[in-house]
Amino acid sequence: MVSTKMKILAIDDKQDHLVSLKAILDDLVPGIRVIMATNGRKGIALAMMENPDVILLEIGMTGMDGFEVCRQLKDDNTLSMIPVVFLTSLKTDRNSVIKALEAGAEVLLSKPIDEMHMVTLLHSMVRIKESNVRKQKEQERLSDLIQQRTTKLKQESEQRTKAEETLVVTNLKLRKSQSALLNILEDLKQQNIARKQSEERLRELTTHIQEVREEERAEIAQNLHDDLGQKLTALNIDLAWLAARVPVDFPELSDKIDTMHELILDTASRIKEISSKLRPSILDDLGIAAAISWQANEFSNRTDIPCKVSIIPESLTMPSNTATQVFRIVQESLTNIMRHAEASNVVISLIEKQKKWRLRIKDNGDGFMEEELGDKKSFGLSGMEERTKLCNGTFSIKSKPGSGVEIIVEIPISGQ
Repeated sequence: MVSTKMKILAIDDKQDHLVSLKAILDDLVPGIRVIMATNGRKGIALAMMENPDVILLEIGMTGMDGFEVCRQLKDDNTLSMIPVVFLTSLKTDRNSVIKALEAGAEVLLSKPIDEMHMVTLLHSMVRIKESNVRKQKEQERLSDLIQQRTTKLKQESEQRTKAEETLVVTNLKLRKSQSALLNILEDLKQQNIARKQSEERLRELTTHIQEVREEERAEIAQNLHDDLGQKLTALNIDLAWLAARVPVDFPELSDKIDTMHELILDTASRIKEISSKLRPSILDDLGIAAAISWQANEFSNRTDIPCKVSIIPESLTMPSNTATQVFRIVQESLTNIMRHAEASNVVISLIEKQKKWRLRIKDNGDGFMEEELGDKKSFGLSGMEERTKLCNGTFSIKSKPGSGVEIIVEIPISGQ
């Protein structure tokens, strides 16, 4: 059951839509509190004051539309934890879904919505918010730990700087105090050892953060697949039972059941898609080669851009942590190509040769001057480079205007 303490914020510039939605939710979930806002600015203000569990948002509103409201909600560190569901009376298509996801929404649904589906959806969104809250707390804890380590590194750096200043003065007195100089050099050696140890600890912490994120992705994906998937399957079985018992002289009821059946299948497909984006099971079940091929196929299906994959040997395997980093690099590269490259062809190769794995991702898009790389280096590229470093590998980018972009990652096998 949904908690009776649950708060829903509904944002729609049509008062009658809000009143109808509130009546439906009050009937479905006794004790639920529905807060209503008749425009985007009021909705954002109420979200800040009330901290609702879920936000139901209409797309087509005058002034600030639903997409802009969603972006502003997701830009706020606190409000971004609240799941946003687009519940619209407008006609939707694939572009609407993509635009909704890019704005940060969890789901886009068209009215009217099946009541049982609404209850299940509210269950899911509440769990997503709870997961977001836990994730933010963990990130805050890790941020504090990083701050502590950074402060310690800064202190060590300041100590090293003072020691170097002392070394300059000591050099002037070299003829008088050779033994003192040797002592200072020894101090510097110890400090350098401490600095390297601190850098190693920082890298271990970064690796831990990545592992925590992957574990959270896997947990959320598993929960979506197991919990919602099982419930949708149960609903489908019940519908089949009900359909078999509908009298033939009630065609309207049969049509409604068929519509509900299609909605359940569509929702199950959407859950499978979201779970795959969070953590594709194929990566754990069949390995990196199958996972890259699957991701390339998904990319081609979404964009109609051919994506050729070459893996040598075909049975190539690598440790789980390395496979995860390589898969995320491929995933981020394809996302960048889809958003920015204007490409018509993509080639991915992963080769095991001379005690190293060599990953190459090449598109024929717009490209850019390599001298501009410093200006163009986004969080995505920086993230790919950092993932490569976690595997003790090297990361490079080649590009020219009109000649696309080539990303090369080389990871030593012996370093694993």
